[in-house]
Amino acid sequence: MSHKPRIAIDDSHDEEIGYSKAIGITEYGLEIDGIVIGDENPERSANRIIYNLKNSIPQEASIDFSGDYNLEPIAEGQSTVVNGLQFDGPGVIVKNWTLRAVAICKEGADSNTETTITQFKEG
Repeated sequence: MSHKPRIAIDDSHDEEIGYSKAIGITEYGLEIDGIVIGDENPERSANRIIYNLKNSIPQEASIDFSGDYNLEPIAEGQSTVVNGLQFDGPGVIVKNWTLRAVAICKEGADSNTETTITQFKEG
């Protein structure tokens, strides 16, 4: 994975609501430390996201990795190691991809995602 020093955080791959401060792979998977920027406009998506997270309404995440990448098919019965974890086929591994943005959303494509925010910045 590659990425710029900062990437946009958006609402369901639509309106930009903040930016990343740090991006890394941990024992939990891809983790992004970021800031969501609220303001006085009640119609702004950032304010809805902040409200949801402050009130423990579950939010997931989704990533934008549009652009060039490589796919490595893993056949049934084959195994390989991905990010330090055993992966058993069948399946496909995405390699050499660029993280372009991350979205906070009600339901991400991967239901094992979670969004928690610990810092809010008033716009």
